[in-house]
Amino acid sequence: MMQLIERGLASLDEDVCDTLPELKDIDILFQDKENSSGGAPEDSVDVSSNANGGNPADQYTGFRIEKAKGTITVKYTGTSWAYGGGLDWAGAMIERKTGTTLEDYMKANIWSKIGATCTTFHPEKNRDELPPQLEMALRTRMEDGQTHISPGRVILEYPRKNDLGGIGLFGTADDYIKLLVALLQGGKGLLSERSVDALFQPRLDRSIRSAMLVGAGKQMRRILGAKDTDDVDQADHSLAGTVTLRDIPGRRRKGTVSWAGLPNLHWWIDRESGIAATLFTQLLPSMDALVVDLLTELEEGLYESVLGGEFRNSRLHKI
Repeated sequence: MMQLIERGLASLDEDVCDTLPELKDIDILFQDKENSSGGAPEDSVDVSSNANGGNPADQYTGFRIEKAKGTITVKYTGTSWAYGGGLDWAGAMIERKTGTTLEDYMKANIWSKIGATCTTFHPEKNRDELPPQLEMALRTRMEDGQTHISPGRVILEYPRKNDLGGIGLFGTADDYIKLLVALLQGGKGLLSERSVDALFQPRLDRSIRSAMLVGAGKQMRRILGAKDTDDVDQADHSLAGTVTLRDIPGRRRKGTVSWAGLPNLHWWIDRESGIAATLFTQLLPSMDALVVDLLTELEEGLYESVLGGEFRNSRLHKI
């Protein structure tokens, strides 16, 4: 999308309905969770079909929920944050504005520019040219507290009928690090440095960062160095992912942008330190605590290795 903005084909401030008219008068449906046994309170609603994260309604600041004669009404009273399908619609906008598929657009304008040869929405079309596909695994916790790894699967229909901006790519860690490095180097070959700045700029008002920290979940808060959901001066959100607002001792610096894919695929870009990194697994459930432990160890070891004595000394002055 930032490439289209640079070319004058799109704007961050445009009305998406001009390109995607199907969004113009869309209804948002909420399901009343009240049951005959009187279990849930009257103002409780199920919003799992409204946001990919399945966040409960009490995580949405800026909404007032009213009930009258068996009908739930949600009145919008402000601005908030929820994990949803916005990037899927961004992908649809790219296809409409360029007259091509997202697969072909990315191949011509992203992957071929950085020498990434194994990233695609449709591995079934290029099976002979791609590395073997890693199978999905699932970690389950037994009654005795031990964990067990078994085969797992992502509930997505393949081959995909549509290329989605938010999910569905197959690729390798080698390909992905090339993308991260290009952004670390100011967009080299992909975007102007000004566009990268816009991509990584914190975007949320301080008053609604708590909603983002709630929706991100406990393990993401650990990654971001946030003590709890009220630690709103520690993390924000950009167009590309979460943003760390303060240095994390021994780890990433202020301004680091990061995110994670469903099967525990983590990445971060720390422009101040000159570090970009990724940890790829193929393991469910998402945000597995042991993988976050591993990620933290990797990050601490990487910063110690790359920055050495300079990094150790800087840590002595944290207050």
